[in-house]
Amino acid sequence: PPPQVGPSNPVYPPTVEVFQTCGDHGLVELLCLVGGFAPPTLSLTWLVDGIPLVGHAHTEKATPDQAPGTFRVTSRLNVTTAEWREQSISCQVEHAASGSFQEVTARSCSGEEGSSGS
Repeated sequence: PPPQVGPSNPVYPPTVEVFQTCGDHGLVELLCLVGGFAPPTLSLTWLVDGIPLVGHAHTEKATPDQAPGTFRVTSRLNVTTAEWREQSISCQVEHAASGSFQEVTARSCSGEEGSSGS
């Protein structure tokens, strides 16, 4: 029989946020921040135009989050500004224990769009 999920084994779905830092050297650093989840087992995949990106990202191990009994994971991905402009990049997170499946698409760099060019 499956293990009983009691108060000692809480299940929390994760929150997923994607941030980007636009460098001056033609590189964009993307951060996928996943937090507030338990248990700590989770699958994180970067997608480029819907295709999983293998081996390029650096995903850290789950560490305790602020709320007791919850965990967080940070994943970093560096792309060139050209790739960034031409492709849709998203962070896909699957947390099987809570049945949570989320995909968050990174937004374009602030200041590139909507900049008032007189």
